[in-house]
Amino acid sequence: QLINGLISLHESTLDVKWLIEAKSLTDSMISLFWNDGQRLFYDTGTDHEKLLIRPRDVFDNAVPCGSSTAVGVLLRLGLITGNRQYENIAKAGIESIATWVASHPLGFGNWLAATEFYLSIPKEISIVGETKEQGVVDMLKIVHSKFLPNKVVVGKTSDSFKETMEWPLFTGKGKIDNKVTAYVCENYSCKIPATDVELLANQLE
Repeated sequence: QLINGLISLHESTLDVKWLIEAKSLTDSMISLFWNDGQRLFYDTGTDHEKLLIRPRDVFDNAVPCGSSTAVGVLLRLGLITGNRQYENIAKAGIESIATWVASHPLGFGNWLAATEFYLSIPKEISIVGETKEQGVVDMLKIVHSKFLPNKVVVGKTSDSFKETMEWPLFTGKGKIDNKVTAYVCENYSCKIPATDVELLANQLE
């Protein structure tokens, strides 16, 4: 959930340091909790004391379970970074629980949300500009005013870390006519760059 919060924090502030931290924690999460042989997540890490049975809660109750949350953040970060390993692990996680979800859907709400994200064509939104520029503020307001559960939002500023420049949602994107510019893409294929909020709003429909 911390990783999920860091991704959302970046979507609100466009400060890339939150994405860098989210990616670092995600790699640690995989190392500690993912079992590659069984193709599923556990609730205790590999550094935990040895237990008779390694626990794994898969039900989404008032608080979503760790496994469904992990799959959700892997899908979002996989799109942002282009890391196919993230997507492959998320897919395996969904497959590990598919039979239970199909037979008892009310107990797997967050799993269903993650599955919908995986099966959909999420909108990939990149905004290029400085965080405090009015154009950035206006475009973020438009993006967050619409109900788009299957989306990722990234911001590219002059302070962006070099590591992110290799990520597909950052690559090849810059300002047009020195104006704050938004790119709305699907499967990394982008529409006409938008330099005004009206065009951006239309592209998000």
